[in-house]
Amino acid sequence: MRLPTRESWERDRPDALWFCLGYLPTTPPRFYKYTWQIWTPDCELEGREFLGYAKRMSTAEFMARYEEIHNSNLPGWIYRHDRPRQGPGTPFDRSHPKWTNVEFAPSWDDDPDPVWNGHK
Repeated sequence: MRLPTRESWERDRPDALWFCLGYLPTTPPRFYKYTWQIWTPDCELEGREFLGYAKRMSTAEFMARYEEIHNSNLPGWIYRHDRPRQGPGTPFDRSHPKWTNVEFAPSWDDDPDPVWNGHK
């Protein structure tokens, strides 16, 4: 994964929006919650601070922002974050040690975010 730093930007400056961590969702929307970050050199935070603390957008918010930036021909790096969802019908055994420290997202039905292509 490319860390979002000005030093990395100088080495490998993109001419468009690049996906650096994950792409558009392909898994069942009821299983995972995706959140998104877009980094550009004018961001205050960089590196792990950006990934840990910068605002994360819902999929619908991200797609609107992506289209806006893409249409303006502005470059940037995109980071997708995945969280398994709570709720009936999800395939996650929450008692398994793999999920011990994982913060589960709300179930799809309880997620207040707007829908984009079936994802919230």
